[in-house]
Amino acid sequence: MQTSVLPVNNRRTRTSQQVRNGVIVSRKNSISASHRRSVERQESSAAISKKKPPPLLSRRIHTEITDLRSTEQSPSPSVATVQYNQAPRLSWIIPPATAESARLESSENGKWIPPTVQMLVLKPLNAVEIRTRCIFLRVGEIDTLNERYYGEILFEASWNDIKLKNKTTYDPSVGHWNPNLVILNSIGDVKHETSYSIYEDGTNIPEITEHHRIKGTFWERMELYHFPADVQELSLTMTTTRRDDELRFFQNYYKPSGVIRTIFTDEQEWYLYEHCEIHIQEPIEEFSDNGDRIKHGVVVCTCHVARKCGYFFWNLYFLVFLITSASFCTFAIPITNTHGRVQVACTLLLTSVTFRWTVNKSLPTISYLTAVDIYAIGSIFALCLLNIYHGVIGYINYYKSTNDSNVASNTTAEFALVIIDRYTLVVFSALYFSYQILIVFWMWRGPWKKRRLMNKKDSTKKYNYLRQSLKPPPSPLLNSNKPGDVKTITSTLIQDLE
Repeated sequence: MQTSVLPVNNRRTRTSQQVRNGVIVSRKNSISASHRRSVERQESSAAISKKKPPPLLSRRIHTEITDLRSTEQSPSPSVATVQYNQAPRLSWIIPPATAESARLESSENGKWIPPTVQMLVLKPLNAVEIRTRCIFLRVGEIDTLNERYYGEILFEASWNDIKLKNKTTYDPSVGHWNPNLVILNSIGDVKHETSYSIYEDGTNIPEITEHHRIKGTFWERMELYHFPADVQELSLTMTTTRRDDELRFFQNYYKPSGVIRTIFTDEQEWYLYEHCEIHIQEPIEEFSDNGDRIKHGVVVCTCHVARKCGYFFWNLYFLVFLITSASFCTFAIPITNTHGRVQVACTLLLTSVTFRWTVNKSLPTISYLTAVDIYAIGSIFALCLLNIYHGVIGYINYYKSTNDSNVASNTTAEFALVIIDRYTLVVFSALYFSYQILIVFWMWRGPWKKRRLMNKKDSTKKYNYLRQSLKPPPSPLLNSNKPGDVKTITSTLIQDLE
């Protein structure tokens, strides 16, 4: 038996040794191949670096689209002049993984980008950049019930077009490029006037501005969670018939947006804030005749109004508070008069429900509770609990008086019910007034917090406007062909990105 087993074990040992040797050889081959590839990459990089031009041909980057400029090599190695670059517009940053490929391509084209600036170079796109600005000239009546408002709005869209160089007129009917803007949230007939202007600042790339003066009624979804202390958004939604890859919307920071509060017809009910916000939303999709999905850019210009809630506080909150507080006077009625207690409590309950329906007539049909709904329903719930309590304790008193013939025990039971009734008054009163304090705290942390935020934005807008008006004129480096220091250009580039 032993002689037959040993050869098998020897064969297994030799086979496993051969497998291990094969694995080691394959690993050595793979390591040597990877080492050979890395050496080849280093040699190719060294060969390319020998052909590297002077490191002064770096692109300048600015956060605003109107300021697309480049630095070209000047006669002196330490001086560069600034002028417009007629390359495609820039949109997003090249990831680090493609920085090497970008450097190789630029070297082949004869334009080398320094390594420190490679991560700042933006990827060119053919999409035209539309800089938007909005001014609410007049805000009229705000209809909460029908969710609409009347307004007169000035909307401006600016873009650059090198094809209109040295031209003084612009006319889209003769073939000039136009963004083809459309209003999304208008209702009925809207008076829409459009005009154009061309501006040149010496950079040889004219800026075309399309002025839209819109007057009419606009739809706006009312957010009534915090009614009557709510803050509403009044917006103008613009889109384009062009595809999303043809143009991109941006906010124009050189021309501030705002709201003119001089003519505000609904001032008795609303407070109009001065700042205007511009949001670039996700593109909307539609299907073409071929079944393809087409995306269109959307820009939303918004101003804010806050409801003056004094009327609702005095005629709703305060009256409901008085009605619910008066229900605690039913504890002054003797326990034996259960009919009187329940009658007074039910009358107050019906009065609160009537107030509830009166308020709902001034609001649209919504599927959620507003702040005044929560307060009114809480008061109605308190009145219902008082009615149930009065009915229960009246029944206990009636049961004790009819089923127990002992006068002494009846007197003791009635005295115990009176003590319970007094403690119940204290507990109900403490809970109800704690509920009032909780409502006030919630109003301060919820609706009034948003109003404080809107006031802060107004203050920030005024501060930025004063700062812009006191700001010195732009540096000649950015608006002329005078030479500048390379360090100055680099620091300006970094500051612009920040």
